[in-house]
Amino acid sequence: MRRFRELARGKGGAEAIKVMLAGERSRRLLMVWLLLDQLKSHPDALGPLPHYDRAWAALVKANEQDSATVEKVLLSPQVGIWLSRMLRLLRGRAVSAGPLWVELGHLHAIAFAVAVRTKTALETSIPARAGHVMIPTLGMACLPATEAWSVVEAGYSELTGAWLRLGEPEVVIPAATEEDGNGWWGLREVVVGHDAARLDIWLDDLDPYRDLADPVPAVRLSDSDFQRWRRQIGDAWQIVSRVFPETAEAMGAGMQSLAPLPEGDRAETRSSSTGDGFGSALISPPADPVALAVALIHEFQHIKLGGLLHMVSLLEPEMNSELSYAPWRNDPRPISGLLQGVFAFFGIAQFWQNYRHGLTGADRAVAEFEFAYARRQTRLGMNALRRTSQLTDLGRSFVAELSREVRSQHAEPVTSAAARTAWAAATDHQVVWKLRHFRPDPDGVGRLARMFLAGRPPRGTRQVESILTPQPGEWNFARVALHRDGLYRPELVRGGPEESSRWSARHGASQADLALVQGRIARAAAGYRAMIAADPDDISAWSGLAVANGATAGSTAWKALTRRPDLVRAVYVAAHAVRGSVSPLAVAVWLDADRGRAHRS
Repeated sequence: MRRFRELARGKGGAEAIKVMLAGERSRRLLMVWLLLDQLKSHPDALGPLPHYDRAWAALVKANEQDSATVEKVLLSPQVGIWLSRMLRLLRGRAVSAGPLWVELGHLHAIAFAVAVRTKTALETSIPARAGHVMIPTLGMACLPATEAWSVVEAGYSELTGAWLRLGEPEVVIPAATEEDGNGWWGLREVVVGHDAARLDIWLDDLDPYRDLADPVPAVRLSDSDFQRWRRQIGDAWQIVSRVFPETAEAMGAGMQSLAPLPEGDRAETRSSSTGDGFGSALISPPADPVALAVALIHEFQHIKLGGLLHMVSLLEPEMNSELSYAPWRNDPRPISGLLQGVFAFFGIAQFWQNYRHGLTGADRAVAEFEFAYARRQTRLGMNALRRTSQLTDLGRSFVAELSREVRSQHAEPVTSAAARTAWAAATDHQVVWKLRHFRPDPDGVGRLARMFLAGRPPRGTRQVESILTPQPGEWNFARVALHRDGLYRPELVRGGPEESSRWSARHGASQADLALVQGRIARAAAGYRAMIAADPDDISAWSGLAVANGATAGSTAWKALTRRPDLVRAVYVAAHAVRGSVSPLAVAVWLDADRGRAHRS
């Protein structure tokens, strides 16, 4: 239990990761056995390729010579993702865009990779996609092909080395497999740090199973882009090693692969990972080393929790229908996703908690805000976790340990400016989420609207239930972007009207948003009221009004606007339809007099 408690508290060094890797080894071997067992019911599934027994025999033979090398290949994240996908395909839980034999035939590519690495003689056939053949942990052969799917001959011997052939053209894999050759792209490694704080990972731009879902084509990085990533990883690793030495030690033991994502439309760094690919993360080009360090911490938290969930059950398996608010997502999330998010954002808060020390000026202001914001997000998510009935006994122990650490984070002092801005950003997101996804009972809304118009005191707001009705789509969270920009570049906040307007327009923000970030609260509130009068369904204006009134001395409207914004808006719309000139703040203050909260999912 000691390791379990350490992990729950966001700790645990290389020894804890070694335990997880042992668990992953057992899981992968079980998945291989399950796959071979499933293939017995699909004898023709490999089509023109050799029988799966050939691949298994090659793996067994290589294992007799060098079990550690076989284990390294089987434990690669991309092999884990492939195994999981194949089991879903054979059980009808996934669909392949190409012939089934092309995906299942990757088993022969794995056996070939093991043969090359262990120097075990082998001749086999491997599937190719448009002439491209991925050899896991080694690289990709690129052969001329006229068809989308084809069969490539492959072999290894001490005399010939490793080769692949499609008709006449042949590719010889270089002895140093990470190097490029004629028709060969090597899987390149990045090694940074030293001793206990050493990171040795593949920068994977090749493997079709480096993504989270369907196979993806190779997107080869240019030499200059690869070198840029190498520098960024090195710089980020210096930060992680300095700020989080124990986590750096664990990450060095557990991280195996980083797959670059393409740049997105937004400035923030995107990242993701999957429990099936233990030790791998997908990350978009970061704005700076700090952003990459945060992304690495974020995804490694997911990786650790994913590894733990492969060994113990924290949630009841038959209960996963409950949806909840997650402060980092626009959509309602299942409890399993909420647990992952809380653990990840707890790690992000830990990073900023430590990183801020020693900083000055704008850098310190940014770090203070990021710490205050991440810990508030974590606490909001933790509140939902503590209420759920889906946790097992171990799950409750895990959440209890994590809760103690979250409370400890909240005892840490932050600047008043950081605390105010973090409250505004977190409240903004939660209010918009409630407005989008909750629908109050229309009969109760009508009754309250009639009471409001008649000048009677509110009664029975607790009985007006709001039903969780998930709505698709994203929203523009412009105000947080303005807050962050203002911290990094305070001159934009203090700039003249023309410059400030251009700045806010780049984020799709309104003039009221700009006034709010600049601290001109009365002007912001007036702007939001005008926007609501023009369009009562303007969710962003309602949320902005809630935040602005939360910063207004003596105002009580923010209480109802943050607790039950969906009810405030619905009553306002109903009353406005009858009378025409109704104040949204008057409705909010009126409802707060009978304070109630009755959300039901």
